[in-house]
Amino acid sequence: MRRNSIIRRIGRCTTAIIILALVILVLQVYNLFLLYKMESREFASDARGESQSMFKWPWILWETSDDFKNPKIQLKLGTPVGLFNALPDDKSGQYKIRHFYVRPEHNSAISSDRDVTLITQCSANNLHHLILMANRWQGPMSIAVFVPGHFAHLSHRFVYELRECSPTLKANASFHMVYPKAHLPSDSEFMYVPLNHHLPCEVIQKKAKTIPGMNYALMQMPYPNNLLRNVARKHVASQFIFLVDIDTIPSQGLRAQYNSFAAAFHLFEPAYAREAVVYVVPVFEMQHGKPPPATKSKLLEAVRSGLARQFYVSRCFKCHSPTDYAKWLSFDSAQNSVLRPLYMVEWHDAYEPFYIGRNTVPLYDERFKQYGFNRISQVCETNMAGYQFAVLDHAFLVHEGFKMKDEFHASKDAENARNRELYKKFKHDMRLKYPNSKRSCD
Repeated sequence: MRRNSIIRRIGRCTTAIIILALVILVLQVYNLFLLYKMESREFASDARGESQSMFKWPWILWETSDDFKNPKIQLKLGTPVGLFNALPDDKSGQYKIRHFYVRPEHNSAISSDRDVTLITQCSANNLHHLILMANRWQGPMSIAVFVPGHFAHLSHRFVYELRECSPTLKANASFHMVYPKAHLPSDSEFMYVPLNHHLPCEVIQKKAKTIPGMNYALMQMPYPNNLLRNVARKHVASQFIFLVDIDTIPSQGLRAQYNSFAAAFHLFEPAYAREAVVYVVPVFEMQHGKPPPATKSKLLEAVRSGLARQFYVSRCFKCHSPTDYAKWLSFDSAQNSVLRPLYMVEWHDAYEPFYIGRNTVPLYDERFKQYGFNRISQVCETNMAGYQFAVLDHAFLVHEGFKMKDEFHASKDAENARNRELYKKFKHDMRLKYPNSKRSCD
């Protein structure tokens, strides 16, 4: 009798546990359904520009182990696939694009037109550069992130964590995601529950640097750099843009100095809206492990000591030599610390400077992927469209590390050869697009 009583009580407890588990499961499914419906409405309103929320999709929730080469998902709830499929395609139909995956906390970062926005693009392994970049820039930024396959959880994770550790990045940066349709993330790779809310930036950057691969050698798939550049630029409200590579750091206060220069010379006024001038910002390479100089005087010291040199000087001298680095370095920064145009330069074949220009400069040709001619082609069109090139004093970029031949990815030469053939077609297209231009890309 006693044994039968115990068995009955165990049976009732087991039944109760099973019922409770089923109730919890039903509630979870119902909750996900409500989230799906809510996010469907929010996604639709966002497409019309009505939504102002920061993180819009319930699948921006995941946590992984710290072993990035073998990620282990700790929580799987399922992805609202309908929302993902509703994302717009790029023009080629090869990519899904999520504009404003994350919006800046300061609305002025995406609404003010009397400003200059820093634009860049990367994959997950280069997100760690954004902290120093944001601290130097101190203003609106727009970043496009390439998110293939199983890199989704890492990309989402580090966007979230870097924003949480950096108030400057959180206040000013917009993030846009580009997903290759041939390598879409799985359900579990979308899921993330952020558990570490307040890690120091140094810890997050150290983790991010351990992600394997690089932009051009990512999972053996083409890296669509020009598409990413155009995506990051698409919703910029400022009159001026400064498009840079993710591993180049601007001089301290560059944005504020440029805005003062633009205001002083009335460049924000409607009467100057059609001004066809771009403002070249010289870029330098810095020895690995050395902090990037913040001012021109410190940069000059680094150049004199051999710690810094012209960008690409040993790999593609003609790509930046028209900027005339010797002339720029010869101007004594101690005599005048105001940002200003120093001199004009002419376009030459293969010239690919970084520059601040109006948001009306030509877009990037999205046919170019991987290494070679992706920026050269855009600068060529800028020249054919009639723009002049003015070199700014006191403004510069610094790339960490000297560019060496053996540091490039293995397929670099083959990619360069393919894009060289595409560039020939591009030049023909430009002659048709600008039939009255007296300039050419030759």
